[in-house]
Amino acid sequence: MGLQYFDPVQFFAAIRRGDQLAVELFVASGAVAVDEPLDGKTALSLAMEIDKPLIVAALRRADGTALASAHDPATQTKVEA
Repeated sequence: MGLQYFDPVQFFAAIRRGDQLAVELFVASGAVAVDEPLDGKTALSLAMEIDKPLIVAALRRADGTALASAHDPATQTKVEA
């Protein structure tokens, strides 16, 4: 049995144990929402709370990428009437 890179519980467990590679694989899979809370905390707030600076940086990069692509016209789907 391995990690299921779509399971938010396992994603947050990887953050808690400081497993940066697993966190980056979860983020890269695109199957977990970095900004969606679990038990009232986002991934970023949990990483900050338990002092995991490398994971904080990885989550900030992931969140910045998501925000940038949301505002990038090249990534927008054009709908023709």
